[in-house]
Amino acid sequence: MITPFIHFDYQQFAYDWSELTASKIIEESERLRIAVKQATDYVWDNTHFILETSSGQAGLIIQFASDDEGGIIECWSARTRCSIDCLRIGEPGTETRKKLVESLEEWADQAAKGKAYCCECHKWVDAFKTFGFAGSACVTCYNPKKHLPPDTSGS
Repeated sequence: MITPFIHFDYQQFAYDWSELTASKIIEESERLRIAVKQATDYVWDNTHFILETSSGQAGLIIQFASDDEGGIIECWSARTRCSIDCLRIGEPGTETRKKLVESLEEWADQAAKGKAYCCECHKWVDAFKTFGFAGSACVTCYNPKKHLPPDTSGS
């Protein structure tokens, strides 16, 4: 089975979607997701959005979600497939939106270089260990008693 991806330029949020509300961004991403799902006859419902770096490399896998405060973007490294964190979308012209644009660009660049985001010290690192289904921790913070492999027991 082929997994379809929708690629966004790293400036999508800074320019193309800069004036869209958080709910409109989520609505537009859902429209795109459904169109690609139907066009490719893809069976799963999860999203496959890639945010590219300024040099066109796949940086982040992103997913949009609504919440009580407007919405978030969940981020994973396109290279390591490790979870990074969530970013609040915010409304046009706010500090939250400015932080979103800056963080997405930085995170995409770091992830494309193969770095991981440590879930403990919140730093980008070269040397890391993975745990669970998509977690990563730097070698300094990694604790095998806390950072366990995925539970696939089904219970």
